Amino acid sequence: MKWYRSAAEQGHVQALFNLGVHYSEGNGVKRSMKEAARWWGKAAEAGNARAQYNLGACYENGQGVTRSYQKAVEWYRAAAEQNLPLAQHQLSVCYAEGKGVERNEAEAERWDRRARKNGWGGGDSQDRDVARVSRAKRSGVFDE
Repeated sequence: MKWYRSAAEQGHVQALFNLGVHYSEGNGVKRSMKEAARWWGKAAEAGNARAQYNLGACYENGQGVTRSYQKAVEWYRAAAEQNLPLAQHQLSVCYAEGKGVERNEAEAERWDRRARKNGWGGGDSQDRDVARVSRAKRSGVFDE
């Protein structure tokens, strides 16, 4: 952990993201969604799409930060615009449900098409990400 922290403190973007993952899962550190969100926030600001998605999920679920559907959408959009299929899918869901944005079926469809074009829903790593988030919700990491 000391190497991750050292690299993260020097601004290494992947280390910032990884440190957030370690805090979210309690790997080598005490689990803390507040710390996970803090490190993901730094990585997200530096442009890491997966950190942007994870930070969006934190805001959507109120984990480590105050729940804000609007901020969730902002971070999902930032990741979606970098062609992260999981973020494109989640942004589609936000538009379909009117979560953090005005409900808009056309936008929901547009983001859903982009997500599918980029590989969403094919049983690949995006599905594993959803499974991991689902497990986290069941274990209380992302309480709703």
